[in-house]
Amino acid sequence: KRMKKEENKKLCVFVENIEYESPDHFGYDIILGFKQAAYRDNWSVTVLPLTSEFQQQEKYDTFMLKNGYSGAFIMALALYDAWIPQLETTNIPTALLDSFIKKNPNISYIGTDNYEGIDLAVDHLTRLGHSKIAFLNGTLQCLISDERQEAYCNSMAHHNLPVSDSLIANSFFDPDSAKNYVATLLDAGATAIICGSDVIAYGVLAECQRKGVRVPEDFSVIGFDDLP
Repeated sequence: KRMKKEENKKLCVFVENIEYESPDHFGYDIILGFKQAAYRDNWSVTVLPLTSEFQQQEKYDTFMLKNGYSGAFIMALALYDAWIPQLETTNIPTALLDSFIKKNPNISYIGTDNYEGIDLAVDHLTRLGHSKIAFLNGTLQCLISDERQEAYCNSMAHHNLPVSDSLIANSFFDPDSAKNYVATLLDAGATAIICGSDVIAYGVLAECQRKGVRVPEDFSVIGFDDLP
């Protein structure tokens, strides 16, 4: 009852492993939009970093109740995070970005259609004549990474293209990590690469430029997310 009082219109945004302070960061527009929508209805919003250590120290419901929050928006939970099982039974209204909880009516979810997005990318590259299409993904045990990798394998099979372990790599959602994989994928015969995020694609482009590989003349690169 205390949480539902008009004077306690407090929301919390938890952010895990996503940059959001600058306009070119993935989370910037999402948090800005959330704050603007909340402001129009006189809600106050607190943005907090979410770490594994914090989740071990604080139970989700207990933290929300003791701080007077009426609801939360959680960005980019990993599937192995400590709060995942707690969210299965929470009564606190919660929205998740790029994560999913089954059968709890208090939890909602927003995200992209990873399967259609990856299939569109594979379809586009095959129309350009590519058959050796590599996939450089983020870390697994994350909903979007798992779905995008599964979508890549499904779409390659749908287009009658072989899926080779030598053409799949798991990195981090970090441009600098791409340099560790581009040479290996090129050596495996890849003529195109689909990246699990635009941030990874940015790193691939930088590494191609460093190696003198021309994009798109010599090599095709597709990102995912439509970042600025």
